[in-house]
Amino acid sequence: MNKFFQLCLFSLLMHTPSIVSADGACCGVPQQCGYFFGLGASYNTVKFEQNYSATGNGDVYDETETLVATGEAGGPAAPLSQTLDTLAPVVQVGYTDFFRCSNNFWGLKFVYQYLDLTSTDKLLDTPQAGFLDPVAEEMDESFTGNVITKSAQSKITHRLDFLAFFGTCVRDYKIYLGIGPSLFDAETDIYQAFGFANREGLPREATGVPVSFSTSDWIWGGTLQLGVSYFLNSCWFFDFNYSYSISQTFENHFSSPFTTSLVGGYTVIGTLFVDTKTQIRAQNLSFTVNRKF
Repeated sequence: MNKFFQLCLFSLLMHTPSIVSADGACCGVPQQCGYFFGLGASYNTVKFEQNYSATGNGDVYDETETLVATGEAGGPAAPLSQTLDTLAPVVQVGYTDFFRCSNNFWGLKFVYQYLDLTSTDKLLDTPQAGFLDPVAEEMDESFTGNVITKSAQSKITHRLDFLAFFGTCVRDYKIYLGIGPSLFDAETDIYQAFGFANREGLPREATGVPVSFSTSDWIWGGTLQLGVSYFLNSCWFFDFNYSYSISQTFENHFSSPFTTSLVGGYTVIGTLFVDTKTQIRAQNLSFTVNRKF
């Protein structure tokens, strides 16, 4: 009887694959490890959320250049929200490896997308409420007004994702969850902003010649990604994933001095301030063809 069990045990050991095989299999799971490079495309839905406000202040002088009053007015525009869709090329580079004797794996990857999206709001009206404080009088005079902006734009050109991911194998599929920081190449453009004050029932020019502003910067955000890879063979695989990203709120503070001549020989010398706060929320579906090295 003992010889029978010995023969059975020997037979089982002879027919059981080794823990680590010559082709890199571990616990019977093919080890598609190493560096990889992929090209493909993505479908993106990007939501721009922007808050816009404007403020003007100034001093009023008479014909003799004597200060006769000071004033200030400001207020926000209605919040802006616009969602845009686009197809974008995708490039990804990364590395993946398995945990020892496990179907589970980990990896790192860098993803680049060229989005080139611009959110535009035309003839943006920013209502103003303010006061005029005459030097020779004790009581302030309140008034209303508007800052009109011909066009306010928020633009995203490039997007970079730096992701760490973890997953498991199911036959020829690798299912994974990734998370990491993102960078957005953001630009804000304000075209031809100018202010009016409503005095004596009529809109009167308050800030002079229309002014424009522009700035760009790289904005940090975060990305969560859920994906699945299908291996055609030991070198080539398809990768399909869904990502959700959100950027930090990025603020811009613009200012421009102005000098305006008013009826009656008065002159206003002041500064126009325009402030923006923008946040980006993005979702995308991506498909790439990848080669492992």
